[in-house]
Amino acid sequence: MTGQLSALLGRPDHAAPILPLPAPDGPCVLIGRSRRCDVVVDDLTVSREHAGLVLFAGHWFVCDRDSTNGTRVNGRRIWGTASVQPGDVISFGDAAFRLTSPG
Repeated sequence: MTGQLSALLGRPDHAAPILPLPAPDGPCVLIGRSRRCDVVVDDLTVSREHAGLVLFAGHWFVCDRDSTNGTRVNGRRIWGTASVQPGDVISFGDAAFRLTSPG
């Protein structure tokens, strides 16, 4: 899932770009502005290592990594870790994405 994603600001949530959840057999996916991240988001409101997505005990979680501008799930800011599922809108700073099933 390595690649660069960019979000268009001001889009309604239902029009957010797609972010597929990682494959169930994959490791935690690091999301941020740094080129070292698994998913690179080219937006200055996104921290270098902003958040991670991980599958644990059959459930998906997003983990904020003490980002400057925060991580939100369906518009609510999270502190630490929150459960996510396909269809949720997840925001890293001002960059919003709609989660989809792996693959």
